[in-house]
Amino acid sequence: MTASERWRRLPVAVRGIAIVVGGLLVFELAVSALQSVTGGSGPSGPPSSSYATTPEGLAAYADLLVHAGHPVTRLRDRIADVDPASTLVVADAPVDKEETAALARFSAAGGRLVLAGGAGASAAGDVLSSRVGWEPVSSTTARAVLPTTVGVGDLRGLGAVRTAGEGGFTDTGPALPVVAAGDRPVVAVASVGTGTVLLVSDPSPLQNRLLGTAGNAGLALQLAGDAGRPVIFSEAGHGYGRRSGVGALPRQWRWALLLGLLATLVWMWSRARRLGPPDADPDEPLPPRRAYVDALAATLLRTGDPAGAIEPVQTAARRRIGERAGLDPGADDEVRRAALQLGLSEHDADAIISPVRSHDDAIRAARALAKLGRRA
Repeated sequence: MTASERWRRLPVAVRGIAIVVGGLLVFELAVSALQSVTGGSGPSGPPSSSYATTPEGLAAYADLLVHAGHPVTRLRDRIADVDPASTLVVADAPVDKEETAALARFSAAGGRLVLAGGAGASAAGDVLSSRVGWEPVSSTTARAVLPTTVGVGDLRGLGAVRTAGEGGFTDTGPALPVVAAGDRPVVAVASVGTGTVLLVSDPSPLQNRLLGTAGNAGLALQLAGDAGRPVIFSEAGHGYGRRSGVGALPRQWRWALLLGLLATLVWMWSRARRLGPPDADPDEPLPPRRAYVDALAATLLRTGDPAGAIEPVQTAARRRIGERAGLDPGADDEVRRAALQLGLSEHDADAIISPVRSHDDAIRAARALAKLGRRA
């Protein structure tokens, strides 16, 4: 059976599923290949990630720092031991207790820590060992409330800072407010050990959508520290942690792998039909005449009277010999000689004229009649 015939024999539902799965697989692979060549169909990435090119991403901030002379790296592992000679930016990324303790050690050792967003405010309380309150605000314009302070530098030329009004501090603990929107601080600075902790309630001034407005770029550079200071963006909390196995594959390729697996299962299920009964061969020849004769003789013998059951066969054979030889079918000797002249063996001739006493005698008589039919 050809592949096309096996395909037509499949149920309609199975063929439909196979077509849909195959189409989705081809489409997904085509889209993935196109995105790998063009770099994607549009902006992507989680909010406040330095990889993200969406309006809420920090990719432009990372590029700005590079152009300003800051070496930029992305930390895709959990926060543990970070070089205190660098600036670590944790923006809208949740951190657990172990990472919070690592942040405190980093700051105390002289590191410069930037905590931005609501998640950063939560971690700031543990790092500063003091309560830090945060809530949404309505004002979108912030200004420096101190012209200069330790850890931030000169803010006198900063001007206005544009925000999205996503949050402000209700309490900064030991941190000193340096930029505020109305009566709500949006940037505060605190000293921890020999390091500096900078709290940013609303990361929107650092994001792609607002970095180029007002004095936002100047504020972003002030947060990074002195020129040439390395800046590290924590990315594990944004889902960019190191992965292995299937989890390391891009999302599109994982979907393609799943669809390919489903298509393979459908194909295997369809091929499993071949393990059932074989299909009938339309060109199979008829069974041999000998098999028919043997079956007929065996059937006649089941009557319990072999001689009586096979007598019509012997009579028919004697009559056919007599007709062909022009003899009286009742004369056994003449019938036997004529049978031998017609090409039958001695056993066949004896089976025609001798009484039937066994199964073999009946089969020989029937076969003799069959041979006479073929020779006729």
